[in-house]
Amino acid sequence: MTPWQPLFELTFRPDPELVTVVRRFVNGLYDRILDGDAAARVAMATHELLENTVKYSLDGRASVTIALSRNGHGGVLSICTRNRASDGDVRNIAGALDEMRAVGDPARYYQLVLRRTAAREIGSGLGLARVYAEGEMTMRYQLAAEELSIVAETVVAARESP
Repeated sequence: MTPWQPLFELTFRPDPELVTVVRRFVNGLYDRILDGDAAARVAMATHELLENTVKYSLDGRASVTIALSRNGHGGVLSICTRNRASDGDVRNIAGALDEMRAVGDPARYYQLVLRRTAAREIGSGLGLARVYAEGEMTMRYQLAAEELSIVAETVVAARESP
């Protein structure tokens, strides 16, 4: 097995077109390193989290850090997005993550959010639910000096050969 502990950080002026470019890069990089469908899950989660970060940035800056910590034959992959956020956006994130933990079951939570957002006229509101259910990731947030960090983590296995 090859050693792996890739870490990268990208900070940029939010541009919705760059979200897809970053997703393709993440998918290509982690497809060479991770086993099974993990690369696709990580790419999807990166896309959803970064899309929100770009959309809700107050000062025109967004960043994403993806780190992989080795743990035996696998590891823990962590995606962290950061941006300056409004008080309302922080409350929305906190509420969504609290509800996610209260429901407990990712599939049940996804269905709950899907029913709730069916009548929305703008946006689907499903990004965090997708990361939780489809990405099989836990999430938490941190707030420091008006900078919101959302951290999503999942356990992954290494590919036997790159």
